[in-house]
Amino acid sequence: MSTFNSSNYLEGLKSLELDERNLLSSLFAIPLLDNLEGWLYNYFYKLQTPIIPGSKDFIGNPPFYKREFLDDKYLLSKEEVVFFNNGEILKELDKLYGNFHSKLRNIHLEYGNNCAFELLKTYAHCVYWLKDYSHISPFMKGKIENVNLDWSPILSFVKKHTDELISELDWRMNRLNPNNYRNYNPSDQELKMYFKAITVKGFKLIDEQKFKSNFEQIYNLLVPTFFYRDTTVEELDKLFRGNSQLFPSPVVWVGNTNTLSYFLRKLHDKHKLSKNTFFKTAEKLIAGKDGKLFENLKNSRSHPKNDAEKIDSIIDLF
Repeated sequence: MSTFNSSNYLEGLKSLELDERNLLSSLFAIPLLDNLEGWLYNYFYKLQTPIIPGSKDFIGNPPFYKREFLDDKYLLSKEEVVFFNNGEILKELDKLYGNFHSKLRNIHLEYGNNCAFELLKTYAHCVYWLKDYSHISPFMKGKIENVNLDWSPILSFVKKHTDELISELDWRMNRLNPNNYRNYNPSDQELKMYFKAITVKGFKLIDEQKFKSNFEQIYNLLVPTFFYRDTTVEELDKLFRGNSQLFPSPVVWVGNTNTLSYFLRKLHDKHKLSKNTFFKTAEKLIAGKDGKLFENLKNSRSHPKNDAEKIDSIIDLF
């Protein structure tokens, strides 16, 4: 049952924005047919370092920071090939689909009565994405060098589950809008412009390998002290990927404005960033606690007395 009515419609819209962001983030975590190789590369790239130094991961590999990801290519180990060819990788994909299904069901129950028109737009965006009209994906980068992988099961799995998601979304749209009485028929161009608007290039690091090796420590130092506590590992990771990434909503900085400005300046001064357009990038991707994107960060030059030392120690990890 929905907890909203006409008297709290605006409050419902505000809450929907956050839930829509979470729904779309879970959707973008699912690979499409033409970027499965990039997804597999990213899957192994992001595996966590074992808790016990020197121990192997759950597949049997040495710690992931010792693996070699050269020129955006990765050669799977024997254990990883077995993991893939035995269908174990399908369980990981199934988790992604299950996560989206769960969020989709919850958002429909929560807002279906009071925010039906807004949900129609959200579902239309989802269908457009799943039909691969946007040609934008977080998994465009990364190649697998192995030639002895059996791709047939994973291709069939993704096609089947993608078609099922599209059917479910169409069904939910029909329930929200029977007989099309809300007259919502967005054009492909309109939907294309939506994805263009939320596709932004992140910060380009000079030493991506160091960032990857120290990522867990960097994340724990930045979240929740400086970035909002709900900032996910995926969001922070793609913020520093450099290539075009999908951001359903900005990443939220909860520290002071001068601290953010100091953080960005120091990253550049310490030769951590490959481009000097970091302020423009931040003003497209990072919002304050009020949800508004930052402006004129380069004009904020006051020294953050309480945070400078913390920021300096974090920058050393990049």
